[in-house]
Amino acid sequence: MKAFMSKLYWALCVGLYKLATGKWGKTVINNNKVVASAFGGRKYGDNPMYILDALKEIKPDVEIVWISHPKEQLKVPDHVRIVNKHSLRYFYEYATAKVWIDNELIHAYMQKKDEQMFIETWHAGLGFKRIYFDVAGYDESNRSYDRLKRTTDLANYFLSDSDFFTRICREAFRYKGEVLHWGFPRNDIIVIDREGRCAKELKQELGIDDSCKLMLYAPTFRDGNTDIEARYNVDFARLHAALTKRFGGEWKILLRLHPWLQNADMGSLLSCNYVVNVTNYPDVQRLNAACDACMTDYSSTVFDAVLRRIPCFIYANDFDSYKKSRGVYMEINELPFPYADSNALLEERILTFDDENYQRDLAQYFNDKNVVANGDASHRLAALIAAFMTPNH
Repeated sequence: MKAFMSKLYWALCVGLYKLATGKWGKTVINNNKVVASAFGGRKYGDNPMYILDALKEIKPDVEIVWISHPKEQLKVPDHVRIVNKHSLRYFYEYATAKVWIDNELIHAYMQKKDEQMFIETWHAGLGFKRIYFDVAGYDESNRSYDRLKRTTDLANYFLSDSDFFTRICREAFRYKGEVLHWGFPRNDIIVIDREGRCAKELKQELGIDDSCKLMLYAPTFRDGNTDIEARYNVDFARLHAALTKRFGGEWKILLRLHPWLQNADMGSLLSCNYVVNVTNYPDVQRLNAACDACMTDYSSTVFDAVLRRIPCFIYANDFDSYKKSRGVYMEINELPFPYADSNALLEERILTFDDENYQRDLAQYFNDKNVVANGDASHRLAALIAAFMTPNH
């Protein structure tokens, strides 16, 4: 009986939503309201959050609704109103908001009127893993296809940080609309924090001495990954010693696992007092903005962190199998980052790190990909939205 009532409720909500937003629907759009979501309602952050922060600055009276997964207890500013995903109110907010912002695919049942705007920010730019139509065998039978098509059909804009990601918009998403090659709002904080405010604040939050240097280690998820220690077999003592010897000073290593692994048993990974678990830290961009070095296997966060021109390293001992199972856009030797597939080689890469050559390779890489990161993406998007919200636009 409970399952039947749940299905009935769902059918009623979707039916009313489609009726209200359909061709003959009389829904009144609130010109001052924006509704946003990130990671399916499981996070408050990423590009949508930074856009809304900038929008609040230039349009203080804007009404902001953030969609939250019912199982999450998101912390948001006082001016942001939380609405649970798939509640009756959720459908009402989307039906009446002037602007939608999301960093993932929207649902296949979504409908939008001409006087509404939808901005798809996505949650990655430069990255390793192939997606959607860039994956061999992906077609209309795939379970994500309906959501992908609805997203590309309804989006007024996709955001891009590079020619690389613009190509993904066109080919992997098969998006035919306008792509704003303005950079990603989430990266503004990385580019403009030249005085180290994020580092100072983060160290205070984590109880780390202000003189300490920080390396962010952010490995990505693996399908079928159950043994955390075996998969991420970093010798932290060796890593810590190499960082200290090559770059000087005292170091802390900030360990950030993929969100899907936030409740995993990390075992001995946290046994060293210089390893700090930041897996549940709410904003990875503040970590990127605060760190003096970064290391990953295949996480796209390294392409954000390196905007500060800090030393970044790739440590992975399974590239061939990862490439075979996931499909990759880039070969390891095409990247500007020193690569190691063993702890011994990682130590050598760090000890022999040549910053002059590294900066030259980075500049060439950014130029080849036409990477844009000017620190103004948030405010450019906010201005676009504010203008669209103007009555009779």
